[in-house]
Amino acid sequence: MARALIINNPYSRGGRASTIKLVAAALTERGWAVDAVEAHEPAEIEGHSAAAVAGGAELVVAVGGDGTVIQAATPLVGTGVALGIVPGGTGNLLAGNLRIPRRAASAARVLATGHARRIDLGAVEIAGESRYFAVACGTGFDARVMAATHPAGKRRWGKIAYFGTAVALGTRLRNVPHVIEIDGRRLEVEAAEVIVANFGELVPGLLGPRLPILADDGLFDVVVLTVEGPLQGLLGVWETLTHAERGAHPGGRLFRAQARSVRIEATPPQPVDLDGDIHGATPLSAVVVPGAISVIVPG
Repeated sequence: MARALIINNPYSRGGRASTIKLVAAALTERGWAVDAVEAHEPAEIEGHSAAAVAGGAELVVAVGGDGTVIQAATPLVGTGVALGIVPGGTGNLLAGNLRIPRRAASAARVLATGHARRIDLGAVEIAGESRYFAVACGTGFDARVMAATHPAGKRRWGKIAYFGTAVALGTRLRNVPHVIEIDGRRLEVEAAEVIVANFGELVPGLLGPRLPILADDGLFDVVVLTVEGPLQGLLGVWETLTHAERGAHPGGRLFRAQARSVRIEATPPQPVDLDGDIHGATPLSAVVVPGAISVIVPG
């Protein structure tokens, strides 16, 4: 009998006992042997996932937001164990980009009836520590917005809380000197934000770049924004969404490239977020891990 482990982050917006019962029932009806645990600290989540792999599980289900999901996914890299997702956080960008429904009952049905899709991950090294990201690694303004958005606001307003923080911080949008190595090619640029992206839809299904960002092509998309103040910031975002070519945008605010490896330095060092969680500051090095994990997605 196939075995599955459900890892529930009880501090997430969707981490309720009723959700776990729904997920467990959907899998049990399909013949799975199901165990469930609660964990919210990164080491706990990774530990439970690693133990499931060692114990012969074929599926690890993460109930929580993007942070919980990548922590559960980390021990699955390079294994045949699949990842299931029941969205329970604020952004849920990975689930959204993969078209996994937000409602627990619908997500549970995907686990029971969906199929496995291989996706890339990013492996990042910051201050000697290695981590993965699934959606994006952001530096500068992007990370400041993530850090400044209060948990209570996220619980109450969801994604809108991030937009409110971005508006409040917009007047502080400033460029600083960067050295960015893109597959070994050196780029010296003034930038307010650098994004190393594996997925590209900001509002999944509704808002994404005209030039798509693919999570299974073995490449990052690197987006560099050179903008000062809120007006230029909005123009930079607009150009990112509407421009359909790589390289430098004629407006001078956007540069976009693809790469297998990226190194970012900034003066002064800039904060870094991985899938919405803050993890130190630049410098950082990132490499793409092609086909790193399998995720159960709608059939």
